[in-house]
Order: sequence, then structure tokens, then C-alpha cells
Amino acid sequence: MIKNKKYAKRAFYGRIALMLQDVMLSLHIIKLGKVLHRPIFYALLIAILLYPLTRFFERRLNRNLAAILSVLLFIIFVGSIVFFFTKELFLFVKDLPKAQTKFLLIVQNLQDWVTLKFNVDATQQMDYLRKSAGSLSSGVISSVGTTFISVIEFVVLFIFFLIFTYF
Repeated sequence: MIKNKKYAKRAFYGRIALMLQDVMLSLHIIKLGKVLHRPIFYALLIAILLYPLTRFFERRLNRNLAAILSVLLFIIFVGSIVFFFTKELFLFVKDLPKAQTKFLLIVQNLQDWVTLKFNVDATQQMDYLRKSAGSLSSGVISSVGTTFISVIEFVVLFIFFLIFTYF
């Protein structure tokens, strides 16, 4: 009797290891076949996410109407998110000249303060900033790219976590 429990426990751990291996291999295959596999993968992910909603609508409507309604709700949801971000982007671009003048005023005040405190004139300050900006820009670009990739990876893994936990 004890041997069966240990065997069942190992089988469970083995199944989890195989599932993780399957996810990693699937992601690797998707990475290798970007052009073909990514759209299929995203379609599968959307289908998995819409399946509970479709099941809910199937109880009240026929199957075709439930599928169409689920897809339309998904399109409306994605469209509203895109609309929100584009609206915010346009508002940001509209306020950009105000922000630029405010930024220039702050920089001028900072330059005046540095000149008064440390006796470094504006040309020396600008020379120092140009030297620093050359080495800083490459580091900032790589860190922003790494951060963006990490955030996307977190979102994808979180979605997988939810899918494998609740479905």
C-alpha cells in the first residue's frame, strides 16, 4: 500500500516535470518558427481564454451564436484597450510642448544653481553632459529592452500559470 502512494506521488511530480518541459519545448519551437508558429500560438491562447465565455453563452444560445458573440466581445475588449492607449498617447503628444517648456525652465534653473554652488559655467556643464550622455545612452537602451522583454515574458508566464491552474 505504501509503495502505491510513493509511486502516485512520483507520478504526479513526473507529470508536472513533463508539463513544464512541454511548455519550454513549445516556447522554443515557437521561437524557432516565428512566422508560422506565433500566430497559431496566439490563436490557441485566445481560443483557450475564450472557451469559458463560449461555454457560458452556449447554455443560453446555440453554438454558432455563442462563438460569434465571444469573438465579438473579445474584439470589442481589445479595441477598447487600443482606443484607450491611443487616446492617452494623443493627449500626451498634445501636452508635449508644455512639458518641453517646463523641462527647459527646470534645466535653466538647475544650471543657474550649479553655477552658483560649484562655480561651473554653462559651457563646462554642457561638455560634461555630452561626455556622459554618450556612454549612458547605450546602457539605457539595453536596459529598457531587457525590461520590456522581461515584462512580456512575465505576462506570458502568468497567463500560462492561470491557464494551467484553473483549466
